[in-house]
Amino acid sequence: MFDKNITEISTRLEDKRAKKIIFAAHCILNENVRVQAGAFRKGPINEIVDELQENDIGIVQMKCPEQKAWGGVLRTHLWQPVGTKGSLQYRFMPLILPTFVWYTRRIWKRIARETVSEMKDYVNSGYEIMGVIGISASPSCGINTTFDLKGAFEWISGVEVKEIELSKMRKQYFEQLTIPGKGMYIDELQKEMRKQGIKAKFYEHDLKADLEGEPVKLLF
Repeated sequence: MFDKNITEISTRLEDKRAKKIIFAAHCILNENVRVQAGAFRKGPINEIVDELQENDIGIVQMKCPEQKAWGGVLRTHLWQPVGTKGSLQYRFMPLILPTFVWYTRRIWKRIARETVSEMKDYVNSGYEIMGVIGISASPSCGINTTFDLKGAFEWISGVEVKEIELSKMRKQYFEQLTIPGKGMYIDELQKEMRKQGIKAKFYEHDLKADLEGEPVKLLF
């Protein structure tokens, strides 16, 4: 009886909403959360926001998995190996890295479950999920390309703080540390979506094209 009432209430109070939504990586709307050297905009990616607005698609901003698992906006956990090559910490890297990956996946799996629970709520409420937007070359939100964590730890352990420089960091990221594959959060998200029977198309924002100032490819 209650469900029937809700349906009738929704019909009687029908408003302008299009009931179309897309789930977007957090930094699509807020590049301030990107890892250092990774922000190419002052705020949102306006072209994507404009395209979604033109198509009457609401944007659900997902949590930033890296912020939640890697020490906040500054990713303090990622920078701990800087300059440690040859140290005791470096020698323990073969043990530390798998533990770090396990810890990361544990947190991101929980966030993925929360996101899919939200998706299910929308679907059960009669909404259409138009897709999920990820970020290329991201260790968390990559769809087709991701980040070589092992290579990154090896590289950064041999770099001193005074040697860190923006253009060199970006060059290393895209030329040496970007690899084929999906980010760990997207992997967990897709697994959970399959469990819950939720289907959606996945889009990957081209981070390198964004860095080079190329036009952002529109989604629709």
